[in-house]
Amino acid sequence: MKKHRIRLNGRLQYVHPDWLDSKGRLTESAKRTLTMIKRKPEDYTSNFMTRQHQPITDFSQFKKWNYEDVFLFYKGVHVGEGGFECISKKKKWLHTEGTRLDKKYRNKGHGIHLYHHLISTAVRIGCKRLYSSVTLNKFSRRMWGEKLPKFYKVVPVYTKAPCSSCGSKHRRVLKFYIDLESK
Repeated sequence: MKKHRIRLNGRLQYVHPDWLDSKGRLTESAKRTLTMIKRKPEDYTSNFMTRQHQPITDFSQFKKWNYEDVFLFYKGVHVGEGGFECISKKKKWLHTEGTRLDKKYRNKGHGIHLYHHLISTAVRIGCKRLYSSVTLNKFSRRMWGEKLPKFYKVVPVYTKAPCSSCGSKHRRVLKFYIDLESK
């Protein structure tokens, strides 16, 4: 994926080609995304721990299908949380589960930082592939389908399951994944 360099806030930065229009300027969607993530990343901190409040530093500490939490803080205040479940210990695959923001922090750009911390935590402990939850609500589906592909290579996983209401078979996105080995 080729990224383009443009001048943002007085310095050259790489941006995804979808962020630019035909004249090389930022699109409105890209401007909205940049305003959402303009908070300083150093204002955010996260803790990754077990239910017994023990820190997790390595993939070998995971048990299969155990739920481990990542808590996100903005300037010391709890903003949201997410979790990991181990799909395959041998292949080092995780999937996110229970990712949520506290009600008063929604629609303010904190969600993208929560997912950045989830992904960086997965990379830090040695995860090779990170899947989304299968039960994505409209906010998480939009995050995985529209926002995260601007920063990571997100691959959709399709299914041909029949529709629950009419029974017709059509191809739809079941979940997404990010291959962390190639990053």
